[in-house]
Amino acid sequence: MSTALALMAFGRSHGSNTLVGAFLVGSVLEAFLLASALRRDGWSLIPRWRGMDDQVKAVLDQYWPGVASAILMGSTDIIDNAMAAALPAGSVAALGYGNKITSFVLGIGASSLTTAALPHLSTMAAQRRIAEMRALLWRYVRLLLLVSVPLTVLLIACSREIVALLFQRGAFSASDTAIVSGVQAALLLQVPFFFIGGFTVRFVTALRANRIMFSGTAISAAVNVIGNYVFMIWFGVVGIALSTALVYAISAAYLLFMTTRLIDSREGEAP
Repeated sequence: MSTALALMAFGRSHGSNTLVGAFLVGSVLEAFLLASALRRDGWSLIPRWRGMDDQVKAVLDQYWPGVASAILMGSTDIIDNAMAAALPAGSVAALGYGNKITSFVLGIGASSLTTAALPHLSTMAAQRRIAEMRALLWRYVRLLLLVSVPLTVLLIACSREIVALLFQRGAFSASDTAIVSGVQAALLLQVPFFFIGGFTVRFVTALRANRIMFSGTAISAAVNVIGNYVFMIWFGVVGIALSTALVYAISAAYLLFMTTRLIDSREGEAP
């Protein structure tokens, strides 16, 4: 919100510096509001170290696979842009523009759902309500498909109009719109798989099996490089976007398969 307001007020006079400054101010304001809320709930903002007890060891045991997964998954954007740089001029920019709407949709939908789900899933796992977790997993997979597939189809059908409305002005021409809308349409194919994979990861975390997340991310990173190389030969920069969709499809399928096996193995532990 602060970024949008600052751009409207000072964008013409200060240019790109307005964007940087507004983002910084917004981040500081967000941190202050979160800190105030934590203080009201009785949480200390000063870190305290009570030694390497069993709880800390349990956290670290799950933390390192999560860090490794984040590094691997974060590297895919770098790899995509590096490989796009080998294509005709403007391909990296087209990939960036094509990802803006997709990132917006994924950020709002996936982060909201997964953030709300984790505490509930963790409680269920701690209480050994494994059968309920299985039912919840498949109920939400069906619900996510029911919501995300029509949304994806609609966004893909309107991809050219969305790009033209948001970006086609000044140096951004109609030919640029054609390229970016194709990239955007290909990237939007990942939406249902991203939602399902993101939700399933919360089950993995709640069941303290982040090693599954790491192995899945390692597979995804390998598929990303191979998919980029093959598809960019056939489709150019759109091929890199298609590779991203393929990566998330394979990742979602792997996570669902492994999570189902994990739930099966834990079901015998239920009281």
